[in-house]
Amino acid sequence: MNFRTIYLICFLNFFSSLAFAQQSRFVYLQSDNGKPFYLKNGSQIMSSSSAGYLIVPKLSDGKFQ
Repeated sequence: MNFRTIYLICFLNFFSSLAFAQQSRFVYLQSDNGKPFYLKNGSQIMSSSSAGYLIVPKLSDGKFQ
């Protein structure tokens, strides 16, 4: 193998890894007093743990209210 072949393999490997990289977005919420709470995201309702925290996974880009 010559230098060009090795360079090409490294170049393609680098850019293919960028193409398949996923951005994982999440939010961690915790109540001040440690009590459970509920969260409404669109039509979905999520409940926190009994210790008062909730992880909302797989969020898309954008703003949430």
